Amino acid sequence: MMNLKEATHYIEKRQNEVSSESFFAFAKKTKLALSRPLIHVAGSNGKGCTCFYLALLASKKYGSRCGTLFNSFAGEANDAIWIGDQPLKEEEFLKKFEEHLPLYEKYNLTGYEILVDIAYRVFEEKELALAIVECGMGALGDPSLLDDLKTELAIITNVSLEHTEFLGTTLSEIALACSGVIAKKKPVLVGPIDEGCEEALRSVCAKKKTSLSRLDRPHLPHLVGGTEFVFDYPPYKNIAIATTAFYEVGDAILALEANKICPLLGLTEEEIREAWKGKNHPLHCERKGDFVFDVAENPAAIEMLCRSFPTLGRGKPVHVLFAAKDTANISVMLPLLDDNAKTVVLTSFEGEGARDEMGFALYTEDHEYIENPLMALMNLSMRFPGETILITGNRVFVTSLWRTL
Repeated sequence: MMNLKEATHYIEKRQNEVSSESFFAFAKKTKLALSRPLIHVAGSNGKGCTCFYLALLASKKYGSRCGTLFNSFAGEANDAIWIGDQPLKEEEFLKKFEEHLPLYEKYNLTGYEILVDIAYRVFEEKELALAIVECGMGALGDPSLLDDLKTELAIITNVSLEHTEFLGTTLSEIALACSGVIAKKKPVLVGPIDEGCEEALRSVCAKKKTSLSRLDRPHLPHLVGGTEFVFDYPPYKNIAIATTAFYEVGDAILALEANKICPLLGLTEEEIREAWKGKNHPLHCERKGDFVFDVAENPAAIEMLCRSFPTLGRGKPVHVLFAAKDTANISVMLPLLDDNAKTVVLTSFEGEGARDEMGFALYTEDHEYIENPLMALMNLSMRFPGETILITGNRVFVTSLWRTL
């Protein structure tokens, strides 16, 4: 039997972006199903943070009778599956993992598909009052989209040009890919999207005989004490989230709007404050001393991250250590970082598709490249003592340094 570290390594090695194409055959053979009430979250960016804030609200209301599936994790693999506001217990995770391990091999399931299998079986056995599920790469054909789901609310956080080889080459096409979470006669909530995306989603809503809700703007978001953002979102006032990442305000208000329109939530303002007090999402502008860790794998994520530089720097310059996959659109990402950071150093990491010095060849004339990420980080730290060093880019890269430090 594998231990948790070995199971985590196994799943991480299978964190492919593309579905195995055999997952639904596996699901049928093993009778995988989820009959619990569900909030389903899709979109290009912000899915994990939105699920994080929703999970805290749900656990405040239901305790251990709610569960959340995230499509990634920072520490061990069981961190991707919450019961209440805590990761699934190690022994429960490993029991479910071992149960179908031979079939994971036979059907060549991806890491996310394995997490879906474990989470849905646990959620079903525990007869949860509410499940919150973050989609994988898209929505149509996503492993989380089993038949006969009892979706009570669909959320699409935003739409950007990401995974265009799989989801579509225009924003409207990607919006339609995300529309797979929309359920008949159940409300749909969307974050910031352009008119073309909204029109595409409204056409799907019309066919599903449901309504689409947009967000209002948060009022007066401001950083307090260098540790939390405070804002108003009518009817809620002075709501605080424990982060210096400005972009998380948008994720939090998606959860607040969901609280207003989903009958399964409906927490009071005081309950919301208690649920979110002092809770922060790992690897989202997470600080360890002078080091800040944030996963930002596409241009839209980098653009949102750059808006947080004034608060991350604490009045001083921000220096960036950046790594990406070969498929990442660095021609857009690097200029955004250059415009906002004092220094941008390029590096690589151990992982499939990692961009190396040759992959950065067009940019090394203007950017220092250091192959070893830990050496690059120490170099930046020595050159700029007391100033913020931001580690960002690919998830595997950011996670590995976060674990090392």
